[in-house]
Amino acid sequence: MKKSGILLLIISVTMFTVPLESCKKNPEGFSGKITPENIKAGFIYSGTTNDNGFTQAFEQARYVLEEKGIPTMVIENIPETTECDRAMNILIENGCNVIYATRYGFEDSVFKYAKKYPDIKFSWFAGTHTAENVSTFFARIYQARYLSGMAAGAKTHTGKIGYIASVPIPEVIQGLNAFTLGARKINPEAKIEIIWTDTWYDPYLSKTAARILIEKGCDVITWHQNSADAQDVAASNGIYSIGYNSSSRDLSPDYYITAATFNWAAYILDDVERILNGTWTARSYWGSIADGAVDIDEISNIDKDIYMDILEARTKLKDGTLNVFTGPVYGQDFNLAIKENDTLSDSEILNMKWYTRGIIGLLK
Repeated sequence: MKKSGILLLIISVTMFTVPLESCKKNPEGFSGKITPENIKAGFIYSGTTNDNGFTQAFEQARYVLEEKGIPTMVIENIPETTECDRAMNILIENGCNVIYATRYGFEDSVFKYAKKYPDIKFSWFAGTHTAENVSTFFARIYQARYLSGMAAGAKTHTGKIGYIASVPIPEVIQGLNAFTLGARKINPEAKIEIIWTDTWYDPYLSKTAARILIEKGCDVITWHQNSADAQDVAASNGIYSIGYNSSSRDLSPDYYITAATFNWAAYILDDVERILNGTWTARSYWGSIADGAVDIDEISNIDKDIYMDILEARTKLKDGTLNVFTGPVYGQDFNLAIKENDTLSDSEILNMKWYTRGIIGLLK
C-alpha cells in the first residue's frame, strides 16, 4: 500500500501546481454517509513530507491509513494563509470526506469549509474549539520532553544544554519546562540556554541558533522547530542532539541520543474507526504516552544506568504514578510555582506562561 500512497502524493502535489479548473472532479463536494467503500482521507501540510520533523510525523500516520486500505491524498507546503482554501477545494473535489488540517493557522479554512460541507469530518491541529463536524487534536508531548530532558541532563559535561525554541506560546513553554525538569532531575545544576526564532520553520535561523548555542558552551542541542536542520550543525561540531516530532537518527547516528516523538496514528486511526462505526462526535483530543500518542525514540549514546532510569520514568508516566507537573516545582525567580504534592490541571498546563528554574533567558 505504500506504493499507492506515494503515487497519491505525487498526483496531489502535481494537481496543486496546475490550474484549479484542470483537476476538478466533484465541484459539489461530498455529501451523505461516510462508509468503508467511499472513505478518503485528505491531509494538508505546512511543510514537506521529508522534513525529518513535524510533517514527517504526520506522513507516518498517513502511511498507516494506506496500509489499512484507506485511500489518502496530501497537499504539502501550504502556508497559514488563504492558500489553505485552495488546498481544501482540491481535496474535497477529489473525493476527500475526512480532512486533517495539520496546522493551527488553518483555522479559518477549516471552519469555512466545515460549514459548507456538513457531512465531511474535519480535524484541526492544536485547536481551541470545535464544531459539529470539527474535532481538534494535540498530544502531551511534554511527557516525552521530560524523558528526553533526562537524557540531556545525563549527557552534558559542561552543564549547558541548548534549546532552539519557536514561538513563545504555552505549547512551546510547557515542553521547555518539562525538558528542563527532566534534565535537572538527573543533573540538578544543568542550565538550559534558550534561543527563540519566532518561527516554526526556518532552516537558516535554526542552524544559526545552533552555532550560537555551541559557542556559548552547550554540548547537547535540542529544538522545538518543524525540521531537524540544527542537528547537522551539532554533529559537525561533535555535539550531541535530541530530536523532536519524529526520529532523526539517520541524519547523524553517532551524535544522536533520542527524540520526543508524536504518533499521530494513535489519534487518526481511532478517529477513522469512530467515523466508520457511527460513534464519531466532535471532541478535543489531547493524547498521552499512555495511549501511544507520544513517546521517546530509541535511546543511544548514553550510560546504561541512566537508560534504565529513563525507562522507569517512562513506565511511571504511562501508569500515572509520575506526573511531570507535580510540585514542588520552582519558577525561574525561585518562587514556588507548584506547591508540594499539587498537580497542575490541564487548563493550567495549556495556559502556561512561566519558566521553571534552570532556564537562562527572559520569557518573551
